[in-house]
Amino acid sequence: MKKLYLFCREYKLHIFLWLIFITYESVVAGIFSGEFGPIENYVVHYTLNISLFYINYFFIITISDDKTPNIWLLLIVISTEILLYIPLLAFLNQLFTSYNKPTPSSILGINYKFIVGAIYRSVFFIMVSTGYAFLIRFYNERRRLQQMEIAHLKEVIERRNIEKNLVAAKNAFIRAQLNPHLLFNVLNFIHNRVRKIDHIAGDLVISLVDVMRYAINTEYNEGVVSLKEEIEYLETLLNIFEEIKGKQFNLDFSYPDDIDSIKIIPLLLLTIAENMFKHGDLTDPTRPAFLNISTTKLNLEITAGNNLLERPIADINRKGLLFLQERIKEAYGNNGYIEYKLIDEKFIIKILIPLTPVHLK
Repeated sequence: MKKLYLFCREYKLHIFLWLIFITYESVVAGIFSGEFGPIENYVVHYTLNISLFYINYFFIITISDDKTPNIWLLLIVISTEILLYIPLLAFLNQLFTSYNKPTPSSILGINYKFIVGAIYRSVFFIMVSTGYAFLIRFYNERRRLQQMEIAHLKEVIERRNIEKNLVAAKNAFIRAQLNPHLLFNVLNFIHNRVRKIDHIAGDLVISLVDVMRYAINTEYNEGVVSLKEEIEYLETLLNIFEEIKGKQFNLDFSYPDDIDSIKIIPLLLLTIAENMFKHGDLTDPTRPAFLNISTTKLNLEITAGNNLLERPIADINRKGLLFLQERIKEAYGNNGYIEYKLIDEKFIIKILIPLTPVHLK
């Protein structure tokens, strides 16, 4: 019953139109002839005619799918359907109806009048079916062309957006080249003026320039950098903050000696340090922040922790850490690991990565 319900639901329009057609034709034929036939006559004839309609539709769609229909093949199919329709109709009449009973001069009651009537009915349903098939084919072809046009328009829009983004990227790249260059010139000017008054402040400016130049030059680097080089610039940055904060800057930094051959993605350590400076409380000497680097045979482990400023952890902007997480996944795949959480009022970051980036060897 469920299958029947689903079938009727899917083809309800077909069923509705066939009911209208059968009712109309039966009533009109009965009025003009002055009599109505037994119900089995209608059932047999319309079952055969509707079957012919859909069989012909199937063949027409099949032989004309995605190409210009072959006229000769079309005529052969239609002729075959008519030739099979005539004896099949006569046979069904003998089994279920009172039409064209056999006579000594005819087989299955097939005579000239019966043949003309059968040809008329079969041609009628075949022509309607053929027209319906070509109408469906035309509709499908039109819909396919519309989809192609929509896809083409989307492609054009996407191409234009890419071109606009490319122009914007070029402009941004030019600005990125001009802005640091201008900034370095200004900082060098400040250094030359300040060092005459305060030698330490002048050295801090030069140290800051070195760190910024390293960060800018490696920000969009798709390769790797030496861990030793990254540590050198990190220590420079730590010295700057230690000089500025004095006793208010408490951070323990440790790393192994054998790091000369280790490569990492750029700005890995600087991003962690920046997050600590921005969101951490480094003023408590009894609970100093820490940044530890250790190695095993296969992996590099980085652990960092710091007290939090007096605000909920949910308020912390984690854009830097999320960006770092994406970079680690891109470079190391599933072999890279990063997590950060709050433990005993300390914000802890733990990173475990292979000694060589998987995708950047």
